[in-house]
Amino acid sequence: MNRCFKKIIFTAVFLASSVSSVFAAKAESKIITEKLSNGIPVYIKNSGNGDFCSVYMVFKGGVSYLTKETSGLETSVFSMLSKGSKSYTKPELKKFFYETHGSFNYYSINAGSVFGMNCLSRYFDETFARYSEAVLSPVFPQEDYNLLVNDLRQQVQESLTDPSSMLLYYMGMMLYENHPYSAKSSVTQESIENITYDAIVSHYKTLVDSRRISIVASGGFDSSKLLSLLENAFGGIQAGKEPLKALRIPKLKVEGEPVVLVNQNASGAAQILRAFPSPSISDPDYLTACIAAKIYSDIMYNIVREKNGMCYTPISQVTASEAPFGFEVLCNATALSGFAKALDECRSIMRSGKTISAINPDGSYVLEPIESRLEGYINSFITSRYSSQATVGGVALRLASSLLQYGDVTASDRKNEEVKNITVTDIERVFDIYWVKNPGRWFAVVGPSEEENIQF
Repeated sequence: MNRCFKKIIFTAVFLASSVSSVFAAKAESKIITEKLSNGIPVYIKNSGNGDFCSVYMVFKGGVSYLTKETSGLETSVFSMLSKGSKSYTKPELKKFFYETHGSFNYYSINAGSVFGMNCLSRYFDETFARYSEAVLSPVFPQEDYNLLVNDLRQQVQESLTDPSSMLLYYMGMMLYENHPYSAKSSVTQESIENITYDAIVSHYKTLVDSRRISIVASGGFDSSKLLSLLENAFGGIQAGKEPLKALRIPKLKVEGEPVVLVNQNASGAAQILRAFPSPSISDPDYLTACIAAKIYSDIMYNIVREKNGMCYTPISQVTASEAPFGFEVLCNATALSGFAKALDECRSIMRSGKTISAINPDGSYVLEPIESRLEGYINSFITSRYSSQATVGGVALRLASSLLQYGDVTASDRKNEEVKNITVTDIERVFDIYWVKNPGRWFAVVGPSEEENIQF
């Protein structure tokens, strides 16, 4: 899977240290909810042994404040904020983080953005001073802007050169054409020229609006002292005067003729994908679809790769948004025909309520009821959701992501309880609705000599 899709995952690496004055002697497990004087909500999760800490500001709105032509603008703003401020220059920040093992982190999705700090507790005061000034007093050096634009151009170029990135790039463009999500959180070939210096400065001003901001913190904090620090730093942020923006997100329709793209780097190793609508992240069927995808992926592996040798990695997943899509993908496929029939066979076995435990020498399958393995799939799903949250920074990211996606810091944890109640009947129903009854749309990236040979 790593060869097909690259995801930026922000993690914080922490080392042991002593505890500073804003940290409680004993950590608590509950989430403390407070508000600053300007109404900014604050959520504090006391966790760990107090050696590490993270503070993340959550900015809701996301692509509501962008257009197709300004895709990637918000991410660009946070990239600039991480480069320094009036009192702390880029070289000073680089030296400080190298010596203290801290970091600034940011990411943007359709629903909004997160900008945070991670550090050893002993360096909290110094890191927070740099972090709060980065948010409130950025300087936007021209030379850093020039470097940013060069990096963005390189990102776009790489997206169009690497076959798997090219597949995702153009598929995203086509699936969301004339949809509110045609505005992307990442820069595109079409938007790069609009990520101007003035546009970055102007967009920054729309972000520093108390109505759009929440704060999450994770670590062994003394909550009252942390709240006082946050109030002194961010309690003066004013509410914007313009009405808040929000998009009405219609369901995604996935239809159309197959799309075949040519890339010389795909010769002999095509990337083939069928996309289809899937349940939104707020739909009760979303978690069921996630489990169905895990089970179905195992069936695909046994049939498409092990029995037929058609590709390196076959997998199915559903994406997480208010207008998502699911997909079946064949990474580094060597077979340009017959794969659609093989996938039909995969779906047929899945619909029968069975999964494959082994393949006999004659090519027949040893089938096993999904029921007998369902608990293992559910436990694997829950474990995978928490695998990137083993650190204090990971906990803060979970709270921040839950706020952006659900508007509630505890929703993500509740979902892990809900998934335990999924039944085989639920899985069969959801699989039939989304994987089977949706015709979907095929996308492929092939080598120059293979364009005429692929058969869907």
